[in-house]
Amino acid sequence: MTAMSAAPTSISGNATLIDLNAKADSLKVLRAGTNGWTCVADDTTAHHMGPLCADQQWMKWFEAWMAKKAPVVTMVGTAYMLAGANDASNTDPFATKPEAGKDWIVSGPHIMTISPGGHAYDGLPHDANNNAPYVMFAGTPYAHVMVPVGGAGK
Repeated sequence: MTAMSAAPTSISGNATLIDLNAKADSLKVLRAGTNGWTCVADDTTAHHMGPLCADQQWMKWFEAWMAKKAPVVTMVGTAYMLAGANDASNTDPFATKPEAGKDWIVSGPHIMTISPGGHAYDGLPHDANNNAPYVMFAGTPYAHVMVPVGGAGK
């Protein structure tokens, strides 16, 4: 299952496994977990969200994002996307396809972090193509740090 490929087995092996149904806003629990982590299978569309494993803070972030509400980040959160992903935009958290004339942003294996307040991101680059940590969705309530781990994005 792709959900388990998103993180080290020490995390995904005991995580809750969720699959996206036909609707992007509908989640189906495939297996209840015991470690507080949730792993979600790849959406398999052109978007290729990529499988991910997220801690409880990140799951709250995703719930807010799906509801188009500002997330309330109360502590540092971590999410793994070790199989990489494609994103329509590095600046628009709700873009469903790249702007005309632009390609999908291809991210290699990475870890994502969030922290309370945006100040922890001050001074970090926003360039998704530099194979170094960068801020995705800078200047929005959905800003987070992308940390490449072992493979360059596009």
